[in-house]
Amino acid sequence: SAANAETIIRSIDVPVRDIVYDPFSRKIYGSVPSSFGFPNGNSIVTIDPFTASIDGFTFAGSEPAKLALADDGSRLYVALNGNNTVRPFDLTTRTMGTPFQIGGASLRVEDMVVAPGHPNVVAVSRNPGGPSSNVGAAIFVDGNQLPVVTGGLINRLAFSNSAEVLYAHDQGTSFLTLSVDLAPDGGVTVVRGTGGVFRFWQSAIVFDDGRIYTPRGNVVDPVNHVPLGKFSIDIIVQLSFVSDSANNRTSFFLKGGPNGRPVYRVEIFDQPSFLLRDTITIPNETLSAGGHDLIRWGDQGFAIATDDGRVLLITSDLIGDVTGLASDLTGNGFIDFEDLTVLLANWNQDVAAAGGNLVDPATTPVNFEDLTVLLADWTGPGPAGSPEAALSAEAVPEPSTLLLALIAAFGLSIRLRRRGR
Repeated sequence: SAANAETIIRSIDVPVRDIVYDPFSRKIYGSVPSSFGFPNGNSIVTIDPFTASIDGFTFAGSEPAKLALADDGSRLYVALNGNNTVRPFDLTTRTMGTPFQIGGASLRVEDMVVAPGHPNVVAVSRNPGGPSSNVGAAIFVDGNQLPVVTGGLINRLAFSNSAEVLYAHDQGTSFLTLSVDLAPDGGVTVVRGTGGVFRFWQSAIVFDDGRIYTPRGNVVDPVNHVPLGKFSIDIIVQLSFVSDSANNRTSFFLKGGPNGRPVYRVEIFDQPSFLLRDTITIPNETLSAGGHDLIRWGDQGFAIATDDGRVLLITSDLIGDVTGLASDLTGNGFIDFEDLTVLLANWNQDVAAAGGNLVDPATTPVNFEDLTVLLADWTGPGPAGSPEAALSAEAVPEPSTLLLALIAAFGLSIRLRRRGR
């Protein structure tokens, strides 16, 4: 409950214009402006949120800003506002690739998203300057622009769970569905647009588990272009938000509010019911200058980019359910072979583990109760390089098959028994 929750806030002194979290490397990446000075201005900073430490800087180019992460954790795209280009960043080697223009030397990135399952494909909405001068969206494959582009004031972008369907928001109240064709003569076209889906202009849209979420609290069915509901945000200014369907939460970073509410706070809502479940207060002495980005990291972490040149790392029982994520023993975002390996290495079938408690497998022996929890949470196919990632989706065996094969490989014998209820 909120009354018993422990919240810890740590601070890292580095200014960032944008931040993202990669669950594969378990690192936060931020775009550091030139104002940070020599030698680490104009770079990408790598932050380890679990130790609250900086893990290095990589020079990026002139004025890095917007970041877009590939869903396989292989690369990060960096918008360079100083020369209006985009540059890929290899997260495995931490080296920068070749920058590319987005359709003209005067065009700057307005928004940028990477296609699911296609780390070499990025969609960009482009702005030649000014608040109402967007020139539409374009698709880039390995840095090369496909010929078919949209017109109009397309502003914010979000891929569906398919690289062929892209959603967009204009500078008014409309919601759009775009079709993406990755053929050499293809590109992106608007196939449907519906006005009045949003009451106000949105500074971002996010696709999460079949729904579109916005920083003003709107939730939209993207297939039918209809509102599904709205979170009742008690706000004066909404600064950022993050959608977390894995934990059935949507959280909003807010400033101000009536009835003596704290100046800065994160309100955490339950997705199915749209009801406020918890609030994390950020003390004024910790954050007084505002912030502009809220992201999730790990099982129970938020990160906020502040306007006074810091990254705040917040950990709290309110952010995520440990019991629901306990089976992710390696912290890679999947329940896969690696987690099963950790569990089997700590196996002791005679130990009475408390309800499948896998929080600290290194010191807590595990048994059949824990195994049933892990298999119930099984996600796969795991990150690149894992055994099951080498298999096709059709070839991945069921968890029961995996269990028997790995137990045989480890030379373990267990007495299967029914789990008590």
